[in-house]
Amino acid sequence: MVDELLAVQNKSYDKPTILVAKSVKGEEEIPDGVVGVITPDMPDVLSHVSVRARNSKVFSPQLYCIISRIASLVLM
Repeated sequence: MVDELLAVQNKSYDKPTILVAKSVKGEEEIPDGVVGVITPDMPDVLSHVSVRARNSKVFSPQLYCIISRIASLVLM
């Protein structure tokens, strides 16, 4: 889990990775090796990150309830 996608956009993951990001603004890049980004934010479907996710076939749901539950479990 990361606070914001912006903080890890230049990172590269060796294994296929699903990121849980508390914040996605829309201008970020999808890091290499990421196959999914789960976030409570709802970037516009035409934002940079949404277009990149679609073009790269990156799974990118906006699931507020699930992310809140995951965050509460991780922070216990």
